[in-house]
Order: sequence, then C-alpha cells, then structure tokens
Amino acid sequence: MNGHERGVIYGPGEGSCMAHNAHLQDNRSNSVYRDELNRLLMMLDSVGQNASRVVEIVGDPGSGKSRLVAALVREMALRNLHVLVGRCAESEKNMILHPFMHILRCSSASQLHDRLPFGGVELLNSSQVEYADLYQSVRALLEYCAEKGMLVVLDDFHHADQASVGLLDHLVRFPVPRLLLVVPHRPRQTSVRLRSAFAHGVELGTVERIQLGPLSIGQSAEILGVAPNDQYLRRLHRQSDGVPAYLLALAETGDHGRLGGPGGAHGHLADRLLGELAALESDERTLLRAAAVIGDRFNLGTLEAIAGLDCERAGAAITGLVARDLVRPSGAVPEYTFRHPMVRRLVYAETDPLWRRSAHRRVLAVLVDQDAQAGELAVHVEQLLQRPVVGDLPLLTRATEQAIATVPASAARWLKVMLRAIPEGERHGTERLRLSLKLAWALAASGQAAQSRELYREMLQTLPAEPRAVRAAAVVLCVQLECALGHYAEAGYLAQEELNRTPADARELTELMLARKFVADMKDKSQSRALTERCMQLARSQGDRINEAGALGMDALDRLFDGDITGAVEAVGEGAAIVDRLADRELCRHAEYLATLGWAELYLDRFADAERHFQRAYDLARQNGAPHHLPAILLGLGATYSHTGPLDEAMRSATESDRMARAMGADHVRSMALAREAACVTVADAGGGHKAVALAEKALRLLPPDCKYGRTDAVLALAEAALMAGDPLRCTALMLDLGGGKSMLGVPLIQRARCVQTLAEAAAASDPASLPGIAGAAAAAADRTGVGSHRGHALAVEAHMFRAQGEHHRALHRYRAAAQVFSRARMDVVRARMTAFAAHCAIELEASDEAAGLLVLARELARRSGAWHTYQQAGLQRRELAHLARGGGDGSEEDGLTELLTTREAEIARLAGRGERTKDIAERLSLSPRTVETHLTHIYRKLRVKSRAALASRISEGYEVTGRA
Repeated sequence: MNGHERGVIYGPGEGSCMAHNAHLQDNRSNSVYRDELNRLLMMLDSVGQNASRVVEIVGDPGSGKSRLVAALVREMALRNLHVLVGRCAESEKNMILHPFMHILRCSSASQLHDRLPFGGVELLNSSQVEYADLYQSVRALLEYCAEKGMLVVLDDFHHADQASVGLLDHLVRFPVPRLLLVVPHRPRQTSVRLRSAFAHGVELGTVERIQLGPLSIGQSAEILGVAPNDQYLRRLHRQSDGVPAYLLALAETGDHGRLGGPGGAHGHLADRLLGELAALESDERTLLRAAAVIGDRFNLGTLEAIAGLDCERAGAAITGLVARDLVRPSGAVPEYTFRHPMVRRLVYAETDPLWRRSAHRRVLAVLVDQDAQAGELAVHVEQLLQRPVVGDLPLLTRATEQAIATVPASAARWLKVMLRAIPEGERHGTERLRLSLKLAWALAASGQAAQSRELYREMLQTLPAEPRAVRAAAVVLCVQLECALGHYAEAGYLAQEELNRTPADARELTELMLARKFVADMKDKSQSRALTERCMQLARSQGDRINEAGALGMDALDRLFDGDITGAVEAVGEGAAIVDRLADRELCRHAEYLATLGWAELYLDRFADAERHFQRAYDLARQNGAPHHLPAILLGLGATYSHTGPLDEAMRSATESDRMARAMGADHVRSMALAREAACVTVADAGGGHKAVALAEKALRLLPPDCKYGRTDAVLALAEAALMAGDPLRCTALMLDLGGGKSMLGVPLIQRARCVQTLAEAAAASDPASLPGIAGAAAAAADRTGVGSHRGHALAVEAHMFRAQGEHHRALHRYRAAAQVFSRARMDVVRARMTAFAAHCAIELEASDEAAGLLVLARELARRSGAWHTYQQAGLQRRELAHLARGGGDGSEEDGLTELLTTREAEIARLAGRGERTKDIAERLSLSPRTVETHLTHIYRKLRVKSRAALASRISEGYEVTGRA
C-alpha cells in the first residue's frame, strides 16, 4: 500500500514513509515542537506499561499538527511498535465510520480479521449494522493489535462522520489498554458532539489536550535557520501570524538571498488550499471570490452586491464558508475576514482576470457611494488603471476626488494615468481640462508646488473665461502657489492680469482682489490699504460673508502695522464673529483667511482666539488639500505657543513648518521658520545660546533681500540669541541697525515695544548710560498701541534701567508690575523671566523670603511653559540664596551631592528632573530606554529619592547637577 491511501498500518521500521508522504523532511520544522513531542513520548512510555491514552491535538490550519504526528510516527518506528494511520476526508463524511474502516480494511490489516469475534468480518463489510456491535468489533481488533503497544492516528478528525465521533466517544469512555490514540483536528470545524466528547474525557482523565498556538519569534527563526534578530524574519513572522505553513510559504516566495526556506512549502500549501476550494458549492465559490476582490474585511451587504447573489443565497454561502473556516466573523459588527491573508491571495490569483476586473469596478462604485476612505479605494482604482478605458473614467474621477484630501500624491498619479487614457481632440477637450485642473490641485496638495504651478500656468493659456468660477479658482490657487514659492512679481502680474479681464460685477472679483492684495502685502504696501477697502466694499455689496471675513483679517493687519490699533480691534472683532458662524464646508477653500485673522489676534494678545483660529485653519488646509498654506499656519501656531507655552509645541510647529517649506522650495518661509526655531531654542534650551545664534544666522541668509516681511522677527531672533549666548554688544548693534536708532522708529509700531525691551536688556549689560532714552521709546510705543504686553515690555525696560543704576527697590517694583501685565495676557514664558529678574533684585535687597517665593514661582512658570533657560537661572539664584542663608559657606554639601553622580547620571538626572520622559531622554542621548531606566535606578539610590517627582524636587533645591567623570 502506498502513502497516498487513506489508511495504512506500519510495521516496525516503516514509520518514516508517513513523514515523507506528509512532506516533512525538514528536521528544523519538527524541532520547534520538542516540548509537545516529549509529552507524547512520555504518554507512549506509559502505554507500553499497560496504560492507555487519548490525545487530541488542536490547532488551526497550517499550525503543524501533521508535522508533530509525523515526528511521533518516526519515533514509533524506532521503538518497533505498530502505527495505524487514518485520515478523514470531507468527501467521505457521509460514509459510516469511514476513518476506522479505511485503516481496518487495508491490506496490511486484513491478516488480523480472523481475530475478530464471530461475525466481525461481516460487520466490517456491511453497510447496515448496529453501532454497538460494530463498536465492539472495532474495539476487539484494536485490543489485539495493541497487545505490544500501538499508536493510532486519526488525522483531520473534524471531517469525521457522526458514527465515527460516537465510536471515539466510546473509546474515550472505555480506553483500549496499551493504545495511544492521537486525534488531530481543527477546532473551528469540529462538531459540538466531538468537542463535548473530548471535554468529558478530560474530566475523566482519559484525554490529554495539546494546543498548537502561533510560533514564537525564536521558533520561527529555528524553522528557517536564521538569527532571531533578523529584520526580514520578523516581517515574515508578523505576516504569517506565527503559523508554520504560512511562514514557510512566505519564506519560499520572499528574498531567497536571505531566507532560503525549505523547497516546496508554498506549492504544498497551495495544493492543500485548492483542495479545500474544490469542495465548495457554486455560491460559496462565487462569494469567496467576491470577498477576495473586496479586501481583507467585508460585510454581507457588499458581498451580495459584488457576487450578484440575493440575500438568502448569500447568507447560506457565508454560513458555509464560516463552517469550513475559510472566512471568520470579525469584531462586534457583522464583518468577516479571511482566516489568513494568504488564503485571500490564493483565491484572488485563481479567480478569472476578467471577472476580477468587473468585480473591482463594482466594489469601487459601492465604496464611492459610501464615501469610503481613500485607502479603501486605492487598490480598486489601481486595478482599473492597469488597463484604463474611457468608460471607467467617471467612476475613477469620483474616487480621485475623494482621495485628493487625504492621499493627494496617489490621486495625482491616478489622474496622470487617466489623462493618458483620454484621446486627444476637441471631443474630449472639456474632460481633459477638468482632469488637468484636478491634477494641478492634487500636485499642490501633495506638496509638489512647482509642478502644480507649471501645470496651472499651462492650463491658464487655454482655460476659457466661462465658467468664470472655475477659472477664478485656478488663478487664485496659482497666485498662492507663486507666493508660496517666493515668486511675488509673477504672482502680482498674474493676479492683476486676471483682474483686468474680470467684469466689475462678477462675484469672483473679490477673491481675485484679495489674492492681489496678499501679493501687495509682500511687495508694495502702498497699494495694500486701497485694495483692502475695495475688497471690503465689494464683498459687502454682494453679501459675500466669506470674502468679507478675509478682507477684515487683512484690514486688521494693515491697521496694526499702520498704528491704528483701535481700528484693528474692530476689524478683528467683526472678522472673528463672521468666521465663527461659518461652517467648515463654507471656509474649506480659504484656510488662509482664518490664519490672517489669527495673526492679527496674536499681535493684540488674544492668544486663545489666535490658537483656535490657527488650529482650525490647519485642520481645513490638511483636510482640503491645501498644504501650501500649512507652513505659514504652523508659523502662527508656533508664535502663539512661544508666548504662552508650551515651548516644545512651539518648537514642533516651527520645525514642521521648516520641513514643509524646504520640501516646497520656499526659502522665504524657511527663513521665518528658522527664526522661530531660534527664538524657541533661546528660551527653551538651558545651554542653547550658540545653537540659537546659528539658526537665526541661517534664517537671515535665506531671507530674500527684497522681502521685507519677516525681517524684523529674524533679526530679533538673532539679537536675543546673541544676548543669551553672552554677547550683549552684538545684540545691541543688531537692534540699533534694525530700528535705525534707540527710538526704534524703523520697526513697525506693533512690534516696537518688544524690540525696545530686547535692546534695553542688552544695553543694561553693555551701555547702561543709554537706557533712559531707550525707556522713553518703549513707553511711547506702549502708550500709542494700548496693547497689554506692550505696557509690560515698557515696564521691563524701566526695570532694566533701575537695576543697572543700582536702584533695586524700584527695579523690583517694575519687574513685579511687568509680570502682572504678562500674567493677564497669559504670557507665561516672559512672565517667568520677569519674575526671575524680580527675585534677583530681592536678593540684592537681602529680602530672602520674598526672593525665595519669587524663585519658586519663576521656576514653576518656567517648568510649565518649557522655558528651561529661565528655570536653570532661577535654580542658580536659589543656590545663591541658600549660600547666603548659611552665611556664605563653601557649599560643600551641594558639591558632595553632585560628586555622587557620574557625568552621564547627572545629565539624565537634569533631564528627568525637568519632566522629560524616558523615551525622550533616550532619543536625545542616543541610549536605549532600558539603559536610561537603569541610570535612573542608580540616581534614585544615590540621591535617596524614590520617584521622578522627588528627584525634581531635590534638584530644584538649588543644586546644579554637573556630575563627575
């Protein structure tokens, strides 16, 4: 008898052929089951001592049940014991006792039939028997065969007929001596009766259960013969879900240069799966193919539509597929998934290509109607685009429109393919133009501003005047892209040319004028106010609330830089009232209007409103495919956070703005982003003065010579960085050059007070005699604007002057007053600095209690806002105060503390003490998180603290943790 027959009885030394027939030549595959195999061998030893065992081996398809049984059969052959092997088949499920009959009717077992009770042979060969008599006959034959010990394997017993299940139940309740009965089965396909029989046997102590779960990463490495830390192995392990059969198949079809898996694994798996598919009913096969086209997850409603089955037939088919464990219910909602992605891959590959294409079209139509996510649409779009036809274009266009907002790069690629599929000529000219406009938008949305701009310019040459709204929208976006790339002259020319050809009563005129006005803000302020007033009048006359809001935001900024603060406040209030009433769908194309309003609110100390409008602008720009606006919006968010904190958010916003601007090639925006980064580093990094200087110098180098917008911020960032780096003379020189003298009249009024405050702080260290004149300029600027923070800066300038003159009492009073003003404005970053200055004056006045309280407050404000430079300075002052309180001792206690820590421990203690997480510390210092935790354990022990909070408190007592070598 050959190994392809269902039943076989092996004599001594013959067991190895079973392993060959099961394709289990690879010893590495079996070695991972050593624990399970050892359990079986221990049971085998007890069987030889007149005991009996029934073992159920439970595992999903491909989990290695047959491999484990094959290893056991080889061991049996070495022990000269008989092995009787049978396998159930679904096609024989209606045959009574078919697995037992196969092994007992085989030629090798026929010699034992004369050992049966009287009439036993007839019972075995009869189709009409009493089960009780047949059970006794089978049992008698098994008892005889097992006189010297025997192994019986009934593989794939989930396919067994009910009579066989009954016989197994009988053998579980009445075990055969010296018999090891091994029954592998798939739990999801096993009948309730069989599961119940095994459960009862476990309670009786006659059944042992071996569960084969997913492989560990180490076991996968052992099977494939590679190191456990191999990254390709880890990917295969993840993709296979730890199922051995899928792992071997993936290894065979993967990178043979690294993982040359055992030959034939993939083919063997495919043969087994195809065998399962061959047994399917027609509706089940159709439904499974539809599921393979839909994707990893699918519901019955979609399956009905794609497979073309009615509800009743589809329901019966899905029930059959679940029963066969080809698909499985997934989650609480009525969704299904394949038992493994490789099953889906095989079903998809075996499906007729023409049927597949038609099914992809039907799936895409359903998903588009459901407003599905772009990721769900992509696979079906890609399939249709492999051989695009004009008839598919309407459906593909709808899918692309839904994808532009979230995956614009993919949408752009789809549109390029679609355009190639449309024939040239007038007949399809309108369709080509429509798709070209969408492509230009998708390119812009994916950050490919230069390519988008070129396409827009090309289209504008042929774009007809009607419909006017389409052309106006294209022109406005092209102008915005030109500005984003720093091409202001081209943007201005394009906007003006379109304005000249647009009728005076056209609704699109306002939007075009606002685009022209934005260019004027960058290049020619002399035209700016006049354009703003015309935009406002036109929008109001047409009842256009959206463009009116845009005009009001621009008007507010105009007035702020012209010194008309009252008018700016009114414009901001009106603009905010409008945009807050407008829905996102109304503002979706105009995120820049919200950002403009946010900048005006920022200058007026309305930080909460500014943050809200910047954030909404950011969300709208991302959702609606306008990434060319994002760098400027992120700059606004970063500026807001650099006043209020947290400074790490300000830094993240500035860094992301820089990254986006660099990708776009927008150097002028990069300049402003780098200036913002420098400003953040200056106050957020305790030792970052020189780094901030380098960032600010780069920002100034990138700023175009003819671009006035952003120059004040870049120079201010460099001056403040130089001051923090210990170079007040350079700071003074930069500020005097920027402002044209001590009065700083060359700086816009809305920015003047802060610039004067920076000049005064530097002058206090380099030229105290110049401070009275500087103080007058700050007070004058604050009086003209009436903005709260400007008054705070003016008070700070006076405080710097009094401190430089040695009038510490008056300086303390001014610093406290300035801190209160900044407190009302929610400007915690500068408030912390003013409080620290006040503490310094209190120390000079020997007001120890007041100084201590101010330092506690300064450090808390600095910690909360992320102003770590101020936090460290306040810590040094607390140390000085403690030193004075001890009468000017040598500070040996503090030095003894820092000597306890190594340099690395001190570095980690400082970072942990200021609130950084283990992961962040690890990334900053290029260590693993585990190494950081180990250092922290040593630090806690040395400093006798038990938590990070206690560590922060200990360090904040005034000790400057430096560590030893």
